[in-house]
Amino acid sequence: MTKNEYKLQLEKLEKEFQAKKIILIKEFALSNNPYKIGDKISDQCSTIEITEIKTYISINEPQCVYMGKNLNKNGSVNKKIPIISIYQSNIKK
Repeated sequence: MTKNEYKLQLEKLEKEFQAKKIILIKEFALSNNPYKIGDKISDQCSTIEITEIKTYISINEPQCVYMGKNLNKNGSVNKKIPIISIYQSNIKK
């Protein structure tokens, strides 16, 4: 094996590892997700109706990020800021 072959194989392994790591991160976050599209959730500032769920790598462990319609207290959509996101770790129970 040449030095160049070694470097190429190492790069290939690194790419495979990163791809599998991303799959694992998404799998963990989504398997610990108690919410679904259409649910209403709140944090300390806002309430949203979930329209999309993504994953995020936080400092501690992967979690979900919920994007959705920013709701006013009366339940109508906020016209000034219609779409916002809430991190799973910030949800008020």
